[in-house]
This record gives sequence, C-alpha cells and structure tokens, in this order.
Amino acid sequence: MKRFFNTPNFLFLGIAVAAAGLLYLGIIWHCPQKNIRVAETNEFTTTVSIPA
Repeated sequence: MKRFFNTPNFLFLGIAVAAAGLLYLGIIWHCPQKNIRVAETNEFTTTVSIPA
C-alpha cells in the first residue's frame, strides 16, 4: 500500500480529482441560478472581464 500511495500517478490523480471537485463546487456556488454547462463555457471570460 505504501508503494502504491507514493507513485506520482496516484498523486497526480488525487490533485486532478481535488481540482475538479473544487472547480465544480465553485461553479455551483457562484452561479446557482445558471446552467452548469453555460457556467463552464463562460467561466474564464467572466472571471477576466469582471474587475473584482
């Protein structure tokens, strides 16, 4: 088990899953009334255009 958890593939998989989960939760949190597909396509453009 220790050897399995030390593999870079498992580490990369864990980071990818965590990043995807945080991104998904962020989309739902910021855009609860919009469709998720629309939020995914317009996410980068809206974050850049809005001077927060």
